[in-house]
Formats: sequence, structure tokens, C-alpha cells
Amino acid sequence: MIVGIFTLISLLLFGDAQQYFFVENLEKGVKEYVVDKERSNEIKMLLKEVKDETKSFNKVRKKQLKELRSMNLNVELERNDFTELFDQLAEKRSEYQRKVISQRIHAVEKIENEEWQNIIDYSNAALDKQIAKAEKKKKKNEKDAFASVEKTIIKSLTNTDNQNAALSALNKLKSDLNDMNQGFLDINTKENKVLINKSASLSDGMAISEEMNSLRAKAWNSMLDFRFTLKDI
Repeated sequence: MIVGIFTLISLLLFGDAQQYFFVENLEKGVKEYVVDKERSNEIKMLLKEVKDETKSFNKVRKKQLKELRSMNLNVELERNDFTELFDQLAEKRSEYQRKVISQRIHAVEKIENEEWQNIIDYSNAALDKQIAKAEKKKKKNEKDAFASVEKTIIKSLTNTDNQNAALSALNKLKSDLNDMNQGFLDINTKENKVLINKSASLSDGMAISEEMNSLRAKAWNSMLDFRFTLKDI
């Protein structure tokens, strides 16, 4: 059961590479509203380059996630071993984010103001459904995983101090994971004005990415706290 929650949360923290255009249905919006064929094709080429970057990053991410699963079964490893793995991926993620945000800037520059507003409106029409779907999935996964682990802790740890320590670490993990997920959901074209600003800079985009990375790192540290609390017990 403990291995199960570690695997689940590792997937969330290592997470699939996000599209750093931060616009729902951007490709469809470009197809619908950028009528000039030459500019439309140029934008689509930039979007394709983003997909290629995402594919390359996901190969690294999946390889390290596989390594993490193996590490979790090794009781001899120390916290620094896990931190080093996470830091390696964090560096790769930051490189990926910088490349994709740069492509976003180049793409948006080719979109006229009226076209961009139409694309944003088109995106926002689908956004609520996407957020609701993500919320539903998040709550289901967390409810199943955390409820099962809590029951296991209460059943398995008869010493009150040990039980309280494990439950406290679990609740901290759940709280930080909720903060991370909610923070990610709040980064969208309705809540964040930077994302709809055609003149947003690379530093503007990286500031958003660094905010996400910080939330991810905080939840990761809570996961390690939980793992090593259980190990000590």
C-alpha cells in the first residue's frame, strides 16, 4: 500500500511535461482564426517544435521515473540519493520550459491582436470543462490512495507515537500535494493575465514556470519526509 502511494505521487510530481503555451485548444484556435495560410503554417511549425521538445523531455522523465521506482524498493538508500535524482530532472525541466516559452513568444508574435483575442475566447470556452475534469480525477485518485494508506497506518502501527508521526507526515504530504494541484489548475487564461498578454516576455513565462516548480519541489520534499518517517518507524 505504501509503495502504491509513493508510485502515485511520484507520477504526479514527475508529471507529464505540460504545454507551456497555457492555452486550451491553441492549435484548433489557430486553425479557426488565423486565416492567412502562410502565417498559420508558420505558427503550426512552431507548435510542432514544441511537441518535439515535449517528446524529448518526456523520454528523460519516464527514464528517471523508472529509476525512482527501483530506488524506492532499496531500503539502504538515503534521502540525498532521491534528492539528487529530483534535482537532475528539475534542471532538465527548466531547460525544457525555457525552450518552449521562447517558442510561445515567437508563435504569438505571428498572431494578430484580433485573432489572438478570438483564440483566447475559444480557449476559455473549453477551459471550465478541462478544469472540472482535472479536479474530478485529482479528487478520485487522492481519495482512494490516501484513505487506503491511512487505514494501513492505523491498522499496522499500534504504538501511538509512531502512528501519530506517520499520520502527521501523511497529512502534510496530502496538504502540499493539494496546494500543488490547485496551483497548477489556477494557472490558466482566466486566472493569469500574463498568459493572455501578447507582449509577455521570457522572464514573465519563466516566473510562472518557477512558481510551478516550487510547488512541485515542496510536495516532493513532503513525500520524502513521509517515506523516511515510515522507514525510521
